[in-house]
Amino acid sequence: RLISAKMQELSLLTTISPMVQNSDKTSNGHEDVSVIFCKRRIKMAGIFDSHSHYDDSAFDEDREELLGGLLNEGGVEKIIHACAKFEDALSGVLMSEKYDYIYSSVGVHPEECDNLPPDYISVLRDIATSHKKVVAIGEIGLDYHYEGFDRDFQIKIFKEQLSLAKELSLPVIIHSRDATADM
Repeated sequence: RLISAKMQELSLLTTISPMVQNSDKTSNGHEDVSVIFCKRRIKMAGIFDSHSHYDDSAFDEDREELLGGLLNEGGVEKIIHACAKFEDALSGVLMSEKYDYIYSSVGVHPEECDNLPPDYISVLRDIATSHKKVVAIGEIGLDYHYEGFDRDFQIKIFKEQLSLAKELSLPVIIHSRDATADM
């Protein structure tokens, strides 16, 4: 059974790999495999998209079509919106409240933490505790890939958000790029 499962997994990866390489990217340069499955009409069941950014401007033209049914038709049963920007925390939650199968997180991506208001943690806390569909704190972490990052500040913000997750007993969605030693 294990060998059979691994062969199926390899077959699926072989199918997905060329699609990902040739797919459109979001404005952040990330491919979205769920959208690839749906647009190419690949039928699968039980897909849980555990990290999505459907609030990205790349989806402005067809967001409603995707979220209104196309993803479900392609086998996507659940989605977690991974919040990246402080100012988008509430919009991601509102999107999750509009669609039964979408859940959300609140948090600030390490590349987006430069202009946070001093009360950002209390705002994230208020959003997380007042909306039932917030299921995680994230996307949080450390990113040392691009020049000009402030390592100490990223670590401070990361620790504050980890503390919030612990306080609220929520899991975290972690982003880590070129920062393994500090994780």
